[in-house]
Amino acid sequence: MGEAPGKTDPETLDREIAEYLVRLTKEEAPEIRARIMGNLARRMNWIGRFDQAERLMDRALMLSPDDPTLLRSSGLALFGAGRWAEGLALYDRGRWQLEDHQKFRRAFPHAEWQGEAVAGKNLLLWAEQGVGDQIMQARVIEPLREAGANITVECDPRLHPLLARSYDDPPLATQTVDLPSDLVNGPFDFHGSLFSAWRWADLTAAADAYLIPDPDFRAATKRSWDAQGWRLNVGLSWRSTAVARGGDRTLPHEMLAPLLQQSGATFHSLQYDADTAESTAISRMANRPLWRASNLDPRVEVDRLAAMVAALDLVISADITTVHIAGAVGTPCWVILPAGSDWRWGDQGERTPLYSCLRLFRNRWSGWGGVVADVSDALARWCADSVAAELPPNPPGR
Repeated sequence: MGEAPGKTDPETLDREIAEYLVRLTKEEAPEIRARIMGNLARRMNWIGRFDQAERLMDRALMLSPDDPTLLRSSGLALFGAGRWAEGLALYDRGRWQLEDHQKFRRAFPHAEWQGEAVAGKNLLLWAEQGVGDQIMQARVIEPLREAGANITVECDPRLHPLLARSYDDPPLATQTVDLPSDLVNGPFDFHGSLFSAWRWADLTAAADAYLIPDPDFRAATKRSWDAQGWRLNVGLSWRSTAVARGGDRTLPHEMLAPLLQQSGATFHSLQYDADTAESTAISRMANRPLWRASNLDPRVEVDRLAAMVAALDLVISADITTVHIAGAVGTPCWVILPAGSDWRWGDQGERTPLYSCLRLFRNRWSGWGGVVADVSDALARWCADSVAAELPPNPPGR
């Protein structure tokens, strides 16, 4: 759902910003000036100049209030600022006019839900985007069930076990390219995007755990670690494979070395596309083991991955699906964000209204070294405090 430039290195962005500023001084047509301001605002966001970006976007919308690209971008910015209902209204108003978003819209024949009362109504909600987005979107299910809706969820089949356990077996459908005929012909009063539904649900505070991981796999994982004598277990993931800006959210695995040096913790790879060879290479580089579960493929077994995450004491991750899994099952998670972070994380602060157990570490523009040092220092304190909390008190006279 984010917006991506072709390149995001500082020199390229500085040159693009300068070019847009020159074009802005020469252009007189309001609609074109608005589009230039919108492009300039997005590049300001990518380098962390959020206040300037917001002012530019406001000016752009004044010049061209119906431009779908500007509406979409402004909506995401408002969502990041915690103004979810207002932001999603603009976002939907803009994005569904854009051709490249039509692939996400599920054109079911039923009435599209626009916030009508749902008590006793059959509501078909379809998830959109990737697995991480769908996990984030799922927090709206319970408030709508509490409002009396009979909900059917169409989503990635990898999420079916997790959602079935968490919501007492709601009707689940596998999302396919073509609309499933049983849903097309189903007795639904309304249909709509699982994400757009946030506009009309009461989601005003950071969510505590709302998905229930597999208790048997979680317990077995804990027993296995306890048998090894591993008392503090930390999960690591560092790479995004997303087409849009995935590279910007990826830490070179060499940056993991300062984290792995921290004593008192055992480290586990949660990286979904890392094989044994990469984990071994990282272990050798850091001279410290980075364990990888041999009985789990995170790309396929999302339910088991969620149970493993729930068994951990802490997760440290780049901005990828792992973060949403940790937030949804309630495992403390430290998120390492790039300078121009994704819209959902806002532009400042360590906390997010999306998940109560997340702590955000925001990168400065000059490489990853500064933010990794901040995380490493925080991890050293966390390890020391955790070890101290497990030690018995000193006997009298000591």
